[in-house]
Amino acid sequence: MRRIVVIAALCIVAVAPVADARGKQVAYVGGHPIPGGGWCEIEGPHVHLYAPEHATELYRVTGGRYYFVGDPVPFGYHGDKHAYAGRHPIAVGHDEAWCYLDGPHYHVFAPPPHDKFVERGGVEWYVGERPRRYRIDEPRYVTINAIYKPLVYARPVIVVAQPEVVVYHIHHKHKHHHHHHHDDDWDDDDD
Repeated sequence: MRRIVVIAALCIVAVAPVADARGKQVAYVGGHPIPGGGWCEIEGPHVHLYAPEHATELYRVTGGRYYFVGDPVPFGYHGDKHAYAGRHPIAVGHDEAWCYLDGPHYHVFAPPPHDKFVERGGVEWYVGERPRRYRIDEPRYVTINAIYKPLVYARPVIVVAQPEVVVYHIHHKHKHHHHHHHDDDWDDDDD
């Protein structure tokens, strides 16, 4: 027991230099990167005295709490993970949000329970439609790719062909049905 207390005290001291200057508590849910390096392994709701780095790109806020939505591996996470290819919906608390990471990456969570994911070669592919909210939020969250691009780490290896992606667009109050082979390939023609 004494060893756990000493380790916890060392963890607090280790993050003290990056603590918010005002000492404000910031609420998180689940594991997340620690500013300055490392990975917080607390799985449930908890607080820290520091704000997250790259909060807009790497987190979604629900109920006043930060949920990490990026790939945890380059931040020191070594636990169980699920491989994904391209952009896909994610569960954030009781809400659905989107991961805007391009290419192969990991998450600590499995896909939300619906039939719009196809597993091939150990990798989850999203093959469903993208709602209007996805397009509205895309410019704000797609910048996550600039954060991950320079990071060097073992990403999932994809050895199978991507399943066909069905994307529905709404133009002028009627639907057009398009088939795409890339998550981020959008047909923005008004034909």
